[in-house]
Amino acid sequence: MGLLSFELLTRRVRARVAAGDFSPAQGERLIATNYVNDYECGTRLGMTWFVFSVDLEEGQHGVEEFFRLWGGESLYRAHHEDEEVQALLRSVGTPCIVEATLPSEPFTEWPSFGERLYEAYLGRRDATADGGWEGAAKEPVRAEQIRRVIQLGDPLFESLTGCSRWESPLI
Repeated sequence: MGLLSFELLTRRVRARVAAGDFSPAQGERLIATNYVNDYECGTRLGMTWFVFSVDLEEGQHGVEEFFRLWGGESLYRAHHEDEEVQALLRSVGTPCIVEATLPSEPFTEWPSFGERLYEAYLGRRDATADGGWEGAAKEPVRAEQIRRVIQLGDPLFESLTGCSRWESPLI
């Protein structure tokens, strides 16, 4: 898994053009219009983002577009109002959850690891609700770090996301 960069996006789009999923003109449009280097997703440049949650169903609105639209947030958010591009990005790929073993460094977390421990402590005492936890690897995730890839259609994907019970079911 590579770190977000314009070069990575370009390689991935051109591979879809070569596979016949996008026309050359569509590919050039996607390469020309994205948020890889823009403020919208600039905080994710040079990172691979992860969500640390066992129950993604509660976060339907936070992960739904990611599972429905190919290319990642830096691509599909740049075309949020363009139904033609949205349809194109829905037509490609298979939604997946990547389970990986990641070192704590170099890694950035939000909220921080210490804040998460404090939230868990308070949550067990019904003092506060437990919020989401996400973070980003700042180095490429190597193949040996990937424990498994859970694809749409696998019962575990449904168990983790509840996607068949979403407002617009994924499956």
